[in-house]
Amino acid sequence: MENQVEVSIVIPIYKVEKYLERCVQSIIEQMDSSLEIILVDDGSPDKCPVICDEYAEKYENIKVLHKKNGGLADAVKAGTLMAAGNHIAYVDSDDWLEHGWYDMVKTILREHTDIDTIMYGFQRVINDKKQASDSYLLLEEGYYDKTSVEKVKKTYMIPGGIGPTRWNKIYSKKIALKCLEYYDTRISIGEDMIFSAIATDLMNDTYIVKKSFVNYYINDGSMTQHFNEKYISSFEYLFRSLEKYYGNAPVLYYINYINMRTMVNAVGKSDLNNKVQYLRDILKKENIHKRLELVSMQDLDFTNRLLLSLMLKNMPRILLLIGAIYRKVK
Repeated sequence: MENQVEVSIVIPIYKVEKYLERCVQSIIEQMDSSLEIILVDDGSPDKCPVICDEYAEKYENIKVLHKKNGGLADAVKAGTLMAAGNHIAYVDSDDWLEHGWYDMVKTILREHTDIDTIMYGFQRVINDKKQASDSYLLLEEGYYDKTSVEKVKKTYMIPGGIGPTRWNKIYSKKIALKCLEYYDTRISIGEDMIFSAIATDLMNDTYIVKKSFVNYYINDGSMTQHFNEKYISSFEYLFRSLEKYYGNAPVLYYINYINMRTMVNAVGKSDLNNKVQYLRDILKKENIHKRLELVSMQDLDFTNRLLLSLMLKNMPRILLLIGAIYRKVK
């Protein structure tokens, strides 16, 4: 069918009236009848609901879902269940796509109709300055079949490999729905790891495109994390969701270590009064310490072995110092 939807783009929306039009316009400029956009208004209190409705009135293949605020994970789930396409992409509402993105997607799908994932590069935009990412430096561009895809899987969450992000990948609908089976909508931080981790494990083939097609926007406000207890709870929900899928597989504890590293960085960037004591209390938690003990040191490079050792020895002051130095040189 000529007008059949091939790809659905899900955009979760909450308090982004300043950026939403830039995001949606970047997709409309390359849209045809085979692409649908699903705008999920997660109870946004600003002008976003009106902007969404205006787009839906103007374009037949833009759909809007207005829902009570339930958080990012809940909005992603709702949008995924609405998707009519055989493949689903996710775009954060303050990000935007480069021209040529959909031409690239259609070219790949013409040759590999039932492909499980497509992965493409991104660039960070910090205070309107673009910075290239190190995604896929360890991999060759092109198609990976059921045998060669194992090479891709081995680079998951390794610098230069495939990262734990959802917004620079396309998933087959069957993969996305499978990920939702393990999705806890209470996860407020790192919820895209459910998709990236499980999809990476499940995929039988993929296509790597090194060119950057996503502009990942980081503004001054998002650079400072408002760290609180919800952050810790969210990682606990994330761990339990992944535990349901992986059982006691070693990769589960490696992912848990990466989450802890992210948490240390968030504490370092926060406005907490006593970061050292706060981090010390987190690392003392029995469930966190036991999981870190199960991480295989031999699978880590020197830097990560050092960071893991400091976590196990509960040395937050040095951890925060290393994090501060890293952010400055980066």
